[in-house]
Amino acid sequence: MAQQAQAQEMRAWLKRALAQAKEAHRAQKDWVRQMAERAARGEAIAPSDPTRCGFGRWLYG
Repeated sequence: MAQQAQAQEMRAWLKRALAQAKEAHRAQKDWVRQMAERAARGEAIAPSDPTRCGFGRWLYG
């Protein structure tokens, strides 16, 4: 019984992990599409002020 419960728990965990991965992939595709649209309109893709993004704040203080 304990093994069966453990297997069910593992399947549930895998389902949640797969759902999260699918959502992250969907969000990434949306971001890429948005950046492509901005580039097609001639807009800047990156913020003009690099300190506005997390990495820029870390890099430039």
